[in-house]
Formats: sequence, structure tokens, C-alpha cells
Amino acid sequence: MSTLNKLLPTIEHQENALLLPMPWSPLKYPDTPGGRYELRSYRMTPGAPWQEPFRKTIQARAAFRYADLLGVWSSEFGELNRVYMLWHHQDLDQRMLGRARAAQDAAIVAASRESAPNLVHQWSKILLPSSFSPMQ
Repeated sequence: MSTLNKLLPTIEHQENALLLPMPWSPLKYPDTPGGRYELRSYRMTPGAPWQEPFRKTIQARAAFRYADLLGVWSSEFGELNRVYMLWHHQDLDQRMLGRARAAQDAAIVAASRESAPNLVHQWSKILLPSSFSPMQ
């Protein structure tokens, strides 16, 4: 029996999306090995001019360096008006401390306020790389 056949009974739900990198966010690998990854997703208001305010928010957070921004993508197929970003954290404590400090940074707060009206929904997942992942 193949590995996929063994896994199929454990799958309850699957979503597929084709993602394109945002032009201002090239894919990169973490500066340090190990750690934890955070995949964040934002569903934005259809037809709203969300791209520029969102870019400012993400670039302000990336400049703060509480985590390494590895990439930002928008959905081309699948659920539209969705943006994904991948962050690298040394550990989950560093994530919590960095987010708390970022909430006190005036540039991040101002950029977030500009972007927030276009936000419909968001979620975040903590990921651990598989043994064969290049993101070790």
C-alpha cells in the first residue's frame, strides 16, 4: 500500500490555490536554520484598493525584524482576494514577544490602520518543516 493510500483516511478537508508572488516580495530562505514557521492568510475586500496599504503594512512589519518575512503571495485560482505570507521565527516565544513589541511601534500601527478597512478575514497557522523540506 502506498503512503498516499495510508494517509487518505486521515484527510478531512483539502483546499487548493494557485499563488503568485507579490512583485515586491521575492521568496527567500530563513537567515538561521530551525525555528518555526507561521503561515498567515488575509482575505481582502473584493474590488477595494487594498494592495498598496497592505504592502505598506507588511513592509513595516518586515523592517521591524521581529521575524523573517520569507514571502508574500496572492491567489490567482482558488479563493480569490486572498493573500498569504510566510514568516520564520526562532521559536514561539520570540513570535509572541515580537508581535507584542510590533503592536507598540508607531509605523506598524499607522500602516495597519490604513490597511485594516480592507480586511475581511484572517487566519494564522504554525508550521513545522518535514524532514525533507528545504526550509529546515
